[in-house]
Amino acid sequence: MLTIAVPLKEGARFHARPAGAIAKLAQGFDCMIMLQTPHGFADARDYLSVMRLAPQGADRVDIITDGPGEEEAGRAMEALLLDLMDDMARGI
Repeated sequence: MLTIAVPLKEGARFHARPAGAIAKLAQGFDCMIMLQTPHGFADARDYLSVMRLAPQGADRVDIITDGPGEEEAGRAMEALLLDLMDDMARGI
């Protein structure tokens, strides 16, 4: 099991576009990929679950991977979240 903490920018939210990109990436891996904030967990493969993850007030999101390819999946998800962070903070 691998856990990677990704810092969130002020105002970052999992809107439809970022949530869809996260789910699409997660579906390409065989391992379990979950996202966690102090407000709950989300299955990264399910974009609606990701959209319901409410990071308000959270300073980070944890990426939790377990299974075959967990390191690659965790690093890919980390890179995507960092790439999407500005869009998430602006609500795009």
